[in-house]
Amino acid sequence: MNTKQILSIISNLPFNQQVENVDQILQTLHQPDPDVEQVWMDEVERRAMEVDSGGSQNDSW
Repeated sequence: MNTKQILSIISNLPFNQQVENVDQILQTLHQPDPDVEQVWMDEVERRAMEVDSGGSQNDSW
């Protein structure tokens, strides 16, 4: 099956099924780097501890 055939099939599906298919395709393309994910988790934890300890001033938007 080629791309044109796949698109033809998907375009004939109800909108919500089209969205589900696109979401599944995008998920296969997103391969997170474990090292980068760990760096972000460490940063989130650091910021949360800073807020919890009162060391950060939060501005209201």
